[in-house]
Amino acid sequence: MSDHTAAHARLSPSSAERWVSCPASVRLVESQGRTDDGGSEWAAEGTRAHNLAEIEASYAFGMIDQEQYHVRKTSWLRIAESHGDDVEEMEGHVLTYVVMLQDIMARRTNAVLHLEQRVQTGVPGCWGTGDAIIVSPTTVDVVDLKYGKGVIVKAHENPQLMLYGCGALEMFDGVLGDVQDVTVSVCQPRVNNLATYELSAVELREWRDNEVLPMALLADDPDAPFGPSETACRWCPVAGVCKPRMLWVLRRDFGDPDLMDADELASAWESIADVRNWCNAVEAEALRQAYSEGVTLPRLKVVLSGGKRSIPNTALAVERLAAEGYDEDQVTRRTMKPLGELEKLVGKTRLPAVLGDALTKSDGRPSLVGEDDKREAVTSLTQAREDFRVEDPDE
Repeated sequence: MSDHTAAHARLSPSSAERWVSCPASVRLVESQGRTDDGGSEWAAEGTRAHNLAEIEASYAFGMIDQEQYHVRKTSWLRIAESHGDDVEEMEGHVLTYVVMLQDIMARRTNAVLHLEQRVQTGVPGCWGTGDAIIVSPTTVDVVDLKYGKGVIVKAHENPQLMLYGCGALEMFDGVLGDVQDVTVSVCQPRVNNLATYELSAVELREWRDNEVLPMALLADDPDAPFGPSETACRWCPVAGVCKPRMLWVLRRDFGDPDLMDADELASAWESIADVRNWCNAVEAEALRQAYSEGVTLPRLKVVLSGGKRSIPNTALAVERLAAEGYDEDQVTRRTMKPLGELEKLVGKTRLPAVLGDALTKSDGRPSLVGEDDKREAVTSLTQAREDFRVEDPDE
């Protein structure tokens, strides 16, 4: 989650990936009066998903009775439907989160579940609210629901989750027993990402004291260093106007002044995401200042573009065209519903069997990815061989 109940933490766990790497960003963000609380429709959708998750988990683990569940769920439904959420889809994804909690609870002896638990991490100015913290005599489990699907969130060495783990140790170590291990898990159901990272309580505290605490203390230093990187800058509120980031993105040192060799080409490709994200951030920041704040940007202006005509009331349109003598067949057409809707109707696993050869899948287009991608590597030569391969009739 995004510390929605901890919006005023100066060093929030949800932005730790930024300030642990770039302590100067804390002062820079504050000087511009910006915050990390998010304001996009995606952030609001995530908040509604978290609210549902807390309701469903509370009921599943007997923290609220059926009447309380009905009242809270009805209120949530009213809000979700008013925002046009796909309620059935969101419920299904939240169920994945609840099942993950149930699986962990089943593996732990004498475990206690804490939902939406606020914790102090042991780092000054750093506190937040964990989605789920499961405490047993020797283990603490931190589970974080991520409803977004644009960026895969890793559990491995995830500073946000690890800081929640530090907070859980501060609050619960010694309550049920001597905690030896901490696991942090990401539940990102919309992209089938269920990941867990485990480390000892000693390792976690050493990481906090040796890596996080010094950077947190640097945040108050006017000469705090900048540390731009793809992960640190991705959600930074001032990413579009930060000069150190601009210099980091644009500074490239290539050997041959005319042509890049293979290694340089690969390095340039690896920088594309950083450059693209920086371009998007600059564009968004320039539009925000010019449109929302009325700042005059030299040589630039804001206009309305991309207007699109539409017929929101198709029934009324058909009626009026019919009054002009046009048949319904002349002004409407039947189309197949999207695959997603058909999967909901027939069943995701059953649909391919029902459609048979009426359902096909294209080969896709060539895409360059990192070498750690699990898909098989191809070239135009291997594709040509596959296209012209002749099946052996005896096989």
